[in-house]
Amino acid sequence: MNPAKNDQSNYTPANPPRILVAGENPAKTHELEGSLKARGFKNVRSTTDAREIVPLFDKWKFTILFLDMDMPNVPSPLILAHFSKEIREHTLAIIAQTSYKNFIMAERALVLGAMDVCEIEVSPTEAQARVGSAIQWLKRGSGNASNVIDFNAVRAERLRRIG
Repeated sequence: MNPAKNDQSNYTPANPPRILVAGENPAKTHELEGSLKARGFKNVRSTTDAREIVPLFDKWKFTILFLDMDMPNVPSPLILAHFSKEIREHTLAIIAQTSYKNFIMAERALVLGAMDVCEIEVSPTEAQARVGSAIQWLKRGSGNASNVIDFNAVRAERLRRIG
């Protein structure tokens, strides 16, 4: 994977999304990384240390971040807040991962700008679908922050109804 300008206008085989998987559990994190690579995503990296997320982003300009909301060392809400500009500009799609039925953390992630929430133990098929949704979200974005807020408000309301 080569560092490049974060140009998200068109995803092609020559310009694939750059994905970072950040999770607390090394086995699950590497499993998700491997399943994404096996499904054809070439530019995938992972970390189990939340302190590495920002430096890795600065170096590789990721476009999609799977973020375990229970990572130690740096609270995940701070990571979401750090990337608020990229979220508003639709240059980074964050998929928050939470433990089963942790609706409070899921809602917090959505309010802070995550474009989606899924279980920590996500299947390869679901992970591929989430990446596809993230790519569409990135393509739709035009730097309009209201798109993020409206999208997240709808998702938060869905979570409230389920809970």
